[in-house]
Amino acid sequence: MSEPLAPVDLVLLWHHHQPDYRDPRDGRAVLPWARLHATKDYLDMARHLEPWPQVKASFNLVPSLLDQVEAAAEGGPDALFALLERPIASLDPEERRALARRCAQIPPRAGERWPALKALRERLIAVGP
Repeated sequence: MSEPLAPVDLVLLWHHHQPDYRDPRDGRAVLPWARLHATKDYLDMARHLEPWPQVKASFNLVPSLLDQVEAAAEGGPDALFALLERPIASLDPEERRALARRCAQIPPRAGERWPALKALRERLIAVGP
């Protein structure tokens, strides 16, 4: 028969980082990753701990990530979301191509939060590159 295992001191450190995806000239987010991750991944990681209140964890959020999340929360300019807010018929061909490229990069689960994004992504997949 084996001896019971001794308790282990364990530190969980989740490090969250994102490069600054904003255009330095106007502050407009040119890539949506900080906003998209903030709306699902970062909160989901904290929620994974809910069933185990005795488990302690640290979350390290780098300044460039916090700045971008705060800017998004305040309604800061975002190239992708500016296109998504417009009726598709109002987009010129280059704007449509840019939107299609971005939609192809976004994970399918992101469409759960933004129906217009989901519709565009599905359309892109249906017609191909």
